[in-house]
Amino acid sequence: MSNTIPNTNISIKDDLHIKWTDANGHELIGASETSGPYKMSDLRGALFTDGSTIASTGPIKMSDIKGKHFAQKFNTDGYKVFSTNSAHYTHLYDTSSSSTNSGSGNTSNRRAKLASGQSDLYPYSIMLITPHGRESNDSPGLVVDRTSADAEDAVDEATVWFKVVNHAGYNQLQMGIIKKDNSLTWSQQLAYLHNKHATYADRMGFHGLGYHNYTGSRDDLTSSSSIVSPAYKSGTYGSKLNTNFHNIIGKTAGTMRSAYSSISSNAGGTGYWFFTNSFENYTSYRGNSILSNHGLKIKWYTATLDVKFTSGSSEIVPQSGTWSQSDLNNIFSGMYISDTTNVSLTNGVFIGKVYTDSITMYQETGVSSLTEITASTTGTDTITISGYLYWTLAAYGPDPVILGPPHAVLPRYHADSAGGSPSSITEWAFYIGDTTSSTTNTFEYDINGTEPIGNTFSYSVTYSTKPQEINYNWKYYAYGSSIGTTYVFWYSGGTLNLLRSITGQQHTGATQTWNSYTEDLSSYSGQTGYIVYAYKTGANFYQDIQFDEMSIDILGSTTDLAPDSGLWARNTSFTTSLSYPSSNWSNTIYTSTSTTYIWNLDAGGTPSSSTGGTRDASGSSTGKYLYFEGSYPNYSSSTRYYWFRSKNTFTLGSS
Repeated sequence: MSNTIPNTNISIKDDLHIKWTDANGHELIGASETSGPYKMSDLRGALFTDGSTIASTGPIKMSDIKGKHFAQKFNTDGYKVFSTNSAHYTHLYDTSSSSTNSGSGNTSNRRAKLASGQSDLYPYSIMLITPHGRESNDSPGLVVDRTSADAEDAVDEATVWFKVVNHAGYNQLQMGIIKKDNSLTWSQQLAYLHNKHATYADRMGFHGLGYHNYTGSRDDLTSSSSIVSPAYKSGTYGSKLNTNFHNIIGKTAGTMRSAYSSISSNAGGTGYWFFTNSFENYTSYRGNSILSNHGLKIKWYTATLDVKFTSGSSEIVPQSGTWSQSDLNNIFSGMYISDTTNVSLTNGVFIGKVYTDSITMYQETGVSSLTEITASTTGTDTITISGYLYWTLAAYGPDPVILGPPHAVLPRYHADSAGGSPSSITEWAFYIGDTTSSTTNTFEYDINGTEPIGNTFSYSVTYSTKPQEINYNWKYYAYGSSIGTTYVFWYSGGTLNLLRSITGQQHTGATQTWNSYTEDLSSYSGQTGYIVYAYKTGANFYQDIQFDEMSIDILGSTTDLAPDSGLWARNTSFTTSLSYPSSNWSNTIYTSTSTTYIWNLDAGGTPSSSTGGTRDASGSSTGKYLYFEGSYPNYSSSTRYYWFRSKNTFTLGSS
């Protein structure tokens, strides 16, 4: 690698100064690549890819740095914006920033400005941000491909911070990170970046109102006021926090081509966003009169781990005992496994549910929903786990905080549909832009010259042993253009605790594979309550949603809740708000297609055309499923919620 220090005959100029400047994309302060003096003290604090640095004080020993590789690190002081990287350069363009924000002598091309009077033909334009910012023709891309001949150019860490100068309105701006289409150059891709708002699936976006089109990769979350350090928001998310973590290639944020004509405009639907039912958040950091700082950051992590595989199991475990916190240092949920033959890596493997005694493996490509992958052989191995973590940050006080997902791992592939043929992602770019069709909104954001005051942002996760599993499992078929939103809750003590919400049709025909879901109930351990479903009806009859293969696992004991088990109750009316109905429950669900009963048992396909599947979850045309009969009078343009629940309560044990 070109930025690696040799083991012998180390030149202070050629092997230290020049390689360090090449890695960091900027010139040394007070010295250039071609003129001296070259001082070892100038290199203090320089970062290596193994996470170590050149000593900030005391002696610098060659024995401590030989053979190491300078990290490719881009800091906020080096970023620039150029109109040539704008999708609507006449109204979204670069200009000079305030030296108060960007630093003296570093103001050129350091302000992103959206001027009023934008064209209706360019409603959602964005501008890509150039990391080393020397020339307007420099690529805005951050190279992430570490497998090709150009792996030496791969970024190790990149951070940009903006200072809000003004925005009107604050809720009409987007920022984030966008991947480069595999078949295009950045210049070519600009032609597709003028008409996509913050929730499109070619980007991992933050909408200025206060929400994200991605859930992130931290899948051990329920609700908390301080999940990580630093806390990413004060207060408790509760039912606002989603449970559909991780990337689904060709479906979720950052996994589809900008140039694809049928790209998803909502990144898999709100069921795959960080918030399920809340769009205005972070009121301490977002507002027309709040001139806060906002940051975007990626960082490469890699580590090795001694593990044991068991054939047929999706869990990897320690070779003995438990992993220590230091064993799991730099290992985060969502990262990718390599260097093993115990599990097939053909479709990629990433990790989730990281604990000190187990880690779960998932298939990366070729799937349309989160899918565990099992080991093909039993054995021990030392595996490599790596990936790029991504954060959206803010600062309006002493220390930076995380907005939204505690972390997300950048996807490695994009595809035109969930489960479709994947193409590698080789570059990403930070961006800022417009996310309203209005032509009068404006903003000015300066690129900061330094990180915000206070403690430097850092990230770590403390792991615990795997909690005792309490899960609710179910399968769902949603074919029909009028389908509204399905909610599943744990109801206990008068409180509806949202486990999952799914909006719109999930299938496009009558014979596709059912979607499988598992709801983690361990955070409600010790409670007694019901599994409850609510369905917000659509405005026409194409909405015969179906349910099958329901069961609940409580500390190793499984209760089968099959549709025809007699263990479900239906509500005979509807509510006009998402509030649990205390009356009108019937413990009988009939084998019928009657609209009167609302919820029915059926087999072989529902009676209405262009809605409902013709098979149960096992593929049988005679097996029964539970379904919503969506014909009149059960559809409405008004707000209606129809309900069914488990007939009996369950006590979730104690963990």
